[in-house]
Amino acid sequence: MAFASTDDLGEFLGETLTGARLIQAEIFLEIVSAGIRGWTRQDIDLVEDDVVVLAATGDWELELPQRPVVDVASVTVGATVLAAGSGYRLAGDKLYRTSGGWVGGPDGLITVEYTHGYETIPRDIWGVTLQQAAQMLENPLGYASEGIGTYNVTYADNADEPGGPMFGLSRYRCRAASVPMHRERPLSWPVANG
Repeated sequence: MAFASTDDLGEFLGETLTGARLIQAEIFLEIVSAGIRGWTRQDIDLVEDDVVVLAATGDWELELPQRPVVDVASVTVGATVLAAGSGYRLAGDKLYRTSGGWVGGPDGLITVEYTHGYETIPRDIWGVTLQQAAQMLENPLGYASEGIGTYNVTYADNADEPGGPMFGLSRYRCRAASVPMHRERPLSWPVANG
């Protein structure tokens, strides 16, 4: 699902999108949204009852890979389901063990079922989605520069460099160390509708 609608993009560009341009807009919004998910390593959207399997660290804290964490439904260590509030506590995107460290079962793994993400897409993500999709709509082949006669245009390509729009989303980016070992819900999103 795209982080912005074609209506939003039309308003951003100051035009009504129709025909082939509307279809391109839908595709570009999906591409940009998938790019943001990939760059941040985050789903961003609200995901309920996601299941991840994480390696036991032996530490008191266990970082969940997707943020923000809305709710933890269950934590299973080996074959033991920990009682909420008595076996662990949630603080931000981390689970803290109330007694001892996070030591997995025989396989050294911990299974967590939790809800994470944003019910309403943050405005900065929405804005970057519109900005990048508009740029793609105006320059679909991604030319660095083009010209006719004495008229020349050079397009910027600094999306994830300091000052670039993706760089502004750095606070959403997941550290590679918290990537799960296994995830029941695959990381896949449709690129375009029909």
